[in-house]
Amino acid sequence: MFDIKKEYTSTVFGWLLAVWTVSTVSLGGQETPQEARSSVDRWIAVERTLSEEAIAWKEKESLLNDLIGVATADVDRLKMDLQETRSKIGEVEAKRRSLLDQQETTRALRQNIEGALPSLEQRLARFVNSTPKPLREKLQALASRLPLNDQKPMTGIAERMQTVVSMIGEIHQFNSRVTVSEELRDLPNGESELVQTLFFGLGAAYYLASQGRDAGIGYAEEGRWMWQSDVK
Repeated sequence: MFDIKKEYTSTVFGWLLAVWTVSTVSLGGQETPQEARSSVDRWIAVERTLSEEAIAWKEKESLLNDLIGVATADVDRLKMDLQETRSKIGEVEAKRRSLLDQQETTRALRQNIEGALPSLEQRLARFVNSTPKPLREKLQALASRLPLNDQKPMTGIAERMQTVVSMIGEIHQFNSRVTVSEELRDLPNGESELVQTLFFGLGAAYYLASQGRDAGIGYAEEGRWMWQSDVK
């Protein structure tokens, strides 16, 4: 760091050395009045110069102190900025690690889904044929999107999963309520008639023809929906 007092002392010492040299030379012999006057003038000039130098150094000292103050403030600000930057870097790094963990979790979940999805698709494809007609009609459009046997899927995993979820949702909705529908059924007398059918979820169903000409129950058996008439 720049030492103002040391620099000023060095300058003063230099001027004093010059004065001492002049005085020594003058005192070496007998000086005349003119020489004595000249020596005094030089001494006065030296004193004036020292005074001017002292003032100049004072002004420089004040300016340098101001500059040092500004520089110190800048250093403090830079330290604060550096600390804030380090803090932000730490937050970004923590977020990056969190995202990497989420990415790894998502990758593992995707692998699990890819492993289980073919089995779910095949089971749903077989299950559609064992559902009653009202539910089967709702599932047919979705079931047409399922890959057949070992056929290579034509859609991505997200769309395939959406199809499976939609089918399961339709099945659950039908199974959790009572459904009334009309179906064309062959009667024991050989005639065909629209009969009222009451479905209690996927557990059982009952139908009744007009004028009591036929009635019976429905149930799932051996992978398909069966009907049994109670009319003898």
